[in-house]
Amino acid sequence: MKWLIESAIKRARKVGVSSPGLLLGSVVAAEEIEKLISDARINALIVRSKQLGVGGNSHQDRVGSWDGQRDYVLPRQLEDLFYIGSAGRIRKNQLAGAWHAGVKRFYICIVGIWVCIPVEKLYSLANIARKTERKLAFTVDSLRLPLAYVVEKIYAIDRALGLRFLNHSTRVPIFISQKDAFRVLLEDAQGAQQFPRSVPKVVLVCGSLGPGGAERQVANTTIGLKNTKLVDATLLVHELQSGPHKLDFHLPRLQGAGCEVLKVSREIEDLADSRVPAALMRLRRALPRSLLVDIANLTLQFEQMRPDVVHAWLDWDNVRAGIAAVLAGVPKIILSGRNLAPYHFELHQSYMLPAYRALVKHPSVQLSNNSRAGANSYADWIRVKRSDVGVIYNGLSFSSNSRLSGSDRSQKRSEFGFGSEHVVVGGVFRFAEEKRPILWLETAALIAKKIPEARFLIYGQGSMEASMKAKIKELRLDKVTILAGVTSNPLEVMSMMEVFLLTSHGEGLPNVLIEAQSVGTAVVSTNAGGAPEAVCQGISGWIVNDDLPESISQSVIKLLENKELTETALAEGPRFVAEKFAVDRMVFETLKAYGVDVPDDSEPNEFGEE
Repeated sequence: MKWLIESAIKRARKVGVSSPGLLLGSVVAAEEIEKLISDARINALIVRSKQLGVGGNSHQDRVGSWDGQRDYVLPRQLEDLFYIGSAGRIRKNQLAGAWHAGVKRFYICIVGIWVCIPVEKLYSLANIARKTERKLAFTVDSLRLPLAYVVEKIYAIDRALGLRFLNHSTRVPIFISQKDAFRVLLEDAQGAQQFPRSVPKVVLVCGSLGPGGAERQVANTTIGLKNTKLVDATLLVHELQSGPHKLDFHLPRLQGAGCEVLKVSREIEDLADSRVPAALMRLRRALPRSLLVDIANLTLQFEQMRPDVVHAWLDWDNVRAGIAAVLAGVPKIILSGRNLAPYHFELHQSYMLPAYRALVKHPSVQLSNNSRAGANSYADWIRVKRSDVGVIYNGLSFSSNSRLSGSDRSQKRSEFGFGSEHVVVGGVFRFAEEKRPILWLETAALIAKKIPEARFLIYGQGSMEASMKAKIKELRLDKVTILAGVTSNPLEVMSMMEVFLLTSHGEGLPNVLIEAQSVGTAVVSTNAGGAPEAVCQGISGWIVNDDLPESISQSVIKLLENKELTETALAEGPRFVAEKFAVDRMVFETLKAYGVDVPDDSEPNEFGEE
């Protein structure tokens, strides 16, 4: 990579660019990023989104991010961008994203030769061709087809920039961007339907009922809504398999509370199905087929269920259920983000941004988030006012939210070989990149050096489990660390810990921090998204403002060496959580977002156990 960077700098000087912007096509070491940021010859450095912050805090005004697909966040205006990576990995949506970010010339290196792609000029040609095509859209085919032939020749070059074809016979432009596709799609939607009912019908939609924090809040909300008896709530779920991933983890609790849980319909398997809305058919070459099939199925299901409110959870369903609800004429649609904007994470898709930007313009759609940090992140990403994104904090039920008794705690700890002389640092999280489990283990290694009696207990599952096991062995933590799998009772396992540790680089409002404090366990977390909003700083929770294992471990060690601090957390943590994160408060704020009149003297019944 070093020779390619030097070659890019040399080429930039030859074409009159004194200090180029560099786009790193792959993940590189943190120390290498720091060196590049400090290089005065480089105007700006664009790194993969998951590496934001790894280069420390110096020169951060020169660091931008790229999600590997279409979305770029540039730290400053860049007209020239040099791609540091294999030219064969560049795709049309990546070039289109660079153009949307304001890049005029995109350089790639092919067999040692730098090639300039003049994205601004090509898009100008594209726009001229598209406007001309629209003007002739209603002329006879004998006049229209020669122009189409010319336009296609132009796009033989420009096709790499992310515009897609539509069928000529549909009488829409030959070429259309995803932004225009979503706009056209929602413009064709029917008006909102009104249904005479004694109580509103609410349909909540999420991907699964797995053991994650968002899924727990879906279950809490559904149970809470049912117990108020102010709405008729149904939960729609895409996946409910019981296998190793436990996608039905919260299902027994929902069924025990009498909640209706249904699977999302799969009646429509192909866009050739006659039940696919005509608006989706017209855009079948502009948007991913699987996305359109999912939207078609949800539209059909909403038309059959006729809800007054659709409440979608997480980006995958915010797009699918949100668009389907608009097409079905649902009068109130809530899109609930549970984290920072999706470009921070691997599951991000290039169509999400244009979909959100089209949805927020529809009068039935309202955005919500579970933290102010998350709400601001979405607002800035979509380019709406921050006040346009509401905040409803997570809610926990306190019916069984008690810390284990002294004897039960000792017994549970002994099952893992922990004696009274040991202090336990624990975590409950998904083994995924955004949770940074390797950073967690590096922090644990420093704690173990300072406090030999420390033990480490981690619950969770995920794609990085093998990497974690290898790292545990490398750091010689295998005798003091236990990977305990998935727990059905996080509050019980958190009660066994002296300190709960979270090292994520991106969070919405971390449930685990709230849950740990609710049983009196002190928490330490990186400054990730809404984490500061989830803790009582300096009383029951400590936020570390950098991502160095040395800094994080110092906060944990301070707690382990000062029993007075952990005793304060034991007393004050539950009180803080009860005041800020009560489930009845969350449910009633949700009802108000739906537009439901909540009687002043109304109180929810039992909301169900965590």
